[in-house]
Amino acid sequence: MNLSDFSLFTDENIDPFLVVFLREIGFDVFDVKENNLNGSSDTFLLELATKKNRIFITLDSDFGTLVHKDKSSFLGVVFLKPGHFDSKIHIQTFQAIIDANPHLETPFMIIAEWTNTAIKIRIKNALEY
Repeated sequence: MNLSDFSLFTDENIDPFLVVFLREIGFDVFDVKENNLNGSSDTFLLELATKKNRIFITLDSDFGTLVHKDKSSFLGVVFLKPGHFDSKIHIQTFQAIIDANPHLETPFMIIAEWTNTAIKIRIKNALEY
């Protein structure tokens, strides 16, 4: 499967401009802020995303702990680094993931990091969990 095959679930730290961009390019997006779930626990949000069969998009590294250390079930997590930057950077980073068009096997984690010179994308697929 490819990322475009999934619906998305955006964490409260995802800028509304990124949410709009994702919808404009065809993604079905459930946004935490729009659904008045701000302040909910990370565990609750990841469980909700999984129940809704959606990929979780976040700037929060705590989700790596949930899926690796705590072994929480999940469909997929996209972690955008560094967090709390201008939305244009996160839009470029997400576009780079789409352009790379990686083959994904659930559960998966994508870590996409913007630097001044490049966007680095690392993927861990199902067999690595």
